[in-house]
Amino acid sequence: MVQASVHADIVAAAIAEFGDTFAKPGEGIIALSGIAFGASCAHDGDPFTGTVSIAYEPAEVICGLGGFARAVATLTSIPQLQEQLGQDLVVAINGALGAKGVLVQIDAHHECLSSRVASAKDSRLRTVTFSGSLADDSARLSAMLLLAGGA
Repeated sequence: MVQASVHADIVAAAIAEFGDTFAKPGEGIIALSGIAFGASCAHDGDPFTGTVSIAYEPAEVICGLGGFARAVATLTSIPQLQEQLGQDLVVAINGALGAKGVLVQIDAHHECLSSRVASAKDSRLRTVTFSGSLADDSARLSAMLLLAGGA
């Protein structure tokens, strides 16, 4: 398991990856989907790969889109649990942007499961982590529809 101080340092480094911010141009939810990643599982060391999709409702500022991909890369540079990765991304986005609400959806294939259980070779784990205004059921549904290509 990753030590708490190392974990705090990596989340702080992810926050720094967002770089410059800009005044938000208006109201609404911003969504970015399909950020590919590969990580090592903190539980068993086996790899897991997948995509991260992020929706956020800005408070005052937005950032360049590359910051999200760099934050994902930073957070997956240490052994991670998928559930923790989602929480870490919510914390990083809130720390960098002070968003009104954040939703992180992660869809991943875990080698530990697919290599040990024949019936699970094509399985994927999907987690959704959210905060703030996107904790509201209707707002969360709107954000998830947006990430799915609807809304």
